[in-house]
Amino acid sequence: MELARAALLLRVAETEAEKAEGVLQQAFMSRQQIEQNIRTIQSRRDALKKNAQDALSVGDSEQWILSSSESAFIDQKERKLNEDLIRANERIHVAQEAMLVQQQKLEQMKSLYREAMRARAAAEDLRAQKAADEFFLIKQHAAKKKIAKETLI
Repeated sequence: MELARAALLLRVAETEAEKAEGVLQQAFMSRQQIEQNIRTIQSRRDALKKNAQDALSVGDSEQWILSSSESAFIDQKERKLNEDLIRANERIHVAQEAMLVQQQKLEQMKSLYREAMRARAAAEDLRAQKAADEFFLIKQHAAKKKIAKETLI
């Protein structure tokens, strides 16, 4: 019974560790996506700033206003993405801590399972030894009976 309980606890711990690993992977993927979005926005902002400078140098005030205002919008979007990145890093940190806790639980359950296996093996060894001792005693008793019978004849 202890072995079955330990096996069940081990399986539950493995499942929880797998879930924690999945959450951590998802957090990393989310952060990577945010970082990619930031790089894309930065490239777009740089292009807009160049367009605004070019428009200013040729005296195209309408193009300069459009590029500058879109650049300001891009800056605002980048700030929001940077805030998202901070939150993503916090989620990764929390997920890493949860993963560590689950790994520790998993190791404890593995240890519990190994101990239950050792206890079961020891109990089986004891039963086998007891059976061997009983067999030896039966053989010894039969041999004594045979010797006693032969002595009487």
